[in-house]
Amino acid sequence: MREYTFELKGEYEGLSHAQRVAAAVASGSLASVDLRWSTPQGGALDISVPVGRFDEGPVNFDGAQIMEQSLKGMALWDGAASPVAVVYRSKDVTP
Repeated sequence: MREYTFELKGEYEGLSHAQRVAAAVASGSLASVDLRWSTPQGGALDISVPVGRFDEGPVNFDGAQIMEQSLKGMALWDGAASPVAVVYRSKDVTP
């Protein structure tokens, strides 16, 4: 299997997502990683990693707000299916 590393920044939609990432970093377990960034205008960017893990990126809180978070991790590739899928949807297109 080949390994690919990734690094990204984003904000969490709620505490449940932040707790999932914190647990995944602590355990180092492999899982499907699905991420979505939505725009105020109605667009969305979806990234799917079928087999991946977060290697670092503890959640930082600034008072009652969650700060922008940097995450690093890796994706495994078996040579058959795509290791990463990226889909952009504009508000003008219905999936």
